[in-house]
Amino acid sequence: MSEKKENKPKANKAKANVEITEVFENEVFEQEPMEEVKENIVVKEENKPFNPLSKGRVIAKFILKKRGIAEKGHPYYGNYTPDSKTYFCLPQDEDERFINFLTPEEERFYEDALGLNRGDLNVNKIENNFWKSDNKNGISRFFLQKQDTYFDKSNPKDMLKLAVLKANKDVICKSPRELEENPKSTYMWVLVDEEAQFSEDENLTSLFMDCSKILSNLYQDKWALKYIVEKVQKVTLSPRTSLTQLQGKMWPMISSDIKSCHKVMSDSQLTVKVNIAKAKAYSIINNRNGFLYYNNRPLCWPGMDATEKNAANFLSDRKNVELYADILDKIPNE
Repeated sequence: MSEKKENKPKANKAKANVEITEVFENEVFEQEPMEEVKENIVVKEENKPFNPLSKGRVIAKFILKKRGIAEKGHPYYGNYTPDSKTYFCLPQDEDERFINFLTPEEERFYEDALGLNRGDLNVNKIENNFWKSDNKNGISRFFLQKQDTYFDKSNPKDMLKLAVLKANKDVICKSPRELEENPKSTYMWVLVDEEAQFSEDENLTSLFMDCSKILSNLYQDKWALKYIVEKVQKVTLSPRTSLTQLQGKMWPMISSDIKSCHKVMSDSQLTVKVNIAKAKAYSIINNRNGFLYYNNRPLCWPGMDATEKNAANFLSDRKNVELYADILDKIPNE
């Protein structure tokens, strides 16, 4: 006769990573923690709505450069009077159609932001075209002057005006960097991000301090100052130019073109290049169509052109220390 088995209650299942102890009729059942089950949950981020607006301002700055007969400092310098105005509207192509300069996404955004109907910003709209200069409800015409003009990047209409200015690409330069790299003669204004300008101003201050420090060490070196002036201003000075004259050129030049000055003055090969210039002046190094030779030997490694830069690197190499010393020995002491 088989024994009757006593049915005992089963312990409840444990939650993951939690130990549970239950007591039944003086007996203790300890359950081991269950293994944690990790589920790979993919959270899909909703696409953020397109919004080209942001904080800050953009400045349209008149590019001060020599135009006409007025000299720097004159109110009419740049061939533009303080009261003059230049009006802008969206450019047209050869068939007198407005150029299409907004993406479909931008067009929809600005229509919503300005409370317009779909298609109101379409450049090909026939009636009540937003971009026509005589449409008082649209961008119409707006002007720039010699003084700075500010555009709010959080304002939809200001952003559209900036887009119109950028479309006038023969007159408006999009950024200071572009102006530096591609200085078109037709540019009259440059667009400057105000926040970026603050960083640029800090950088210019740093460059100015650096140039001041370098100049203090070179102030009595006629050859170094002559080399710097010639490189920055892209001129050839007379050998008779005095140290006093060169010193008088340095601060105005640094103030007007700090970046070019710093590039030349902070060159790690400046001393070698100055010595090359001296050797050329005394016909110790010969310049043949822009290539440098010493005793009919090109001052560069095989397969390279003997340009000033390559010649300076060549003479700075420890393998050519004797050659460099030989050149320096032949330069007269002054």
